[in-house]
Amino acid sequence: MLNPLDQLINRPFVYTMVYLRSPKTASSSIFAACGQRNLLCREEKVLKAALSKEKKYSNKFSPTHCLPHEALRTFGRGIGNFFTFSSCRNPFDRAVSQFCFGLKNKFRPFYGLKENGSFLEYCEFLYRNRHDKNYWPSILQTDYTSGCLRVDYIIRYEELQLS
Repeated sequence: MLNPLDQLINRPFVYTMVYLRSPKTASSSIFAACGQRNLLCREEKVLKAALSKEKKYSNKFSPTHCLPHEALRTFGRGIGNFFTFSSCRNPFDRAVSQFCFGLKNKFRPFYGLKENGSFLEYCEFLYRNRHDKNYWPSILQTDYTSGCLRVDYIIRYEELQLS
């Protein structure tokens, strides 16, 4: 039986998987390691075209960070035939990582912080924006790991403690 995605993208799917990226959970490293075997990496142009009107992809974030319902809308039900996995992280460590990443990349305005904004102010900003599905740091990890698309495996990313 032909995979319905073969027609959409015009090439066979051998050893294809779907990695749903959850920001600040080692997703860049995992995404790079999966490479072209990951449908969302291999078909990034298809994702860009399909999600170009989504506000959250218009500036800093790649559509390869799409939520499960966006991947399903883009590729159709056939995406559920592949092994699908995601990653998660302790929410506090994830928030600290987001804050530090934002400092490094000068995201203060994006995070709604003044030049000398503190981590506590960032956490308050996260709380105020907790329902905004266009604001990446406030999107819950469970949005990547549950819902309309079955997730076969979840990797738990933890910080390495050096002594």
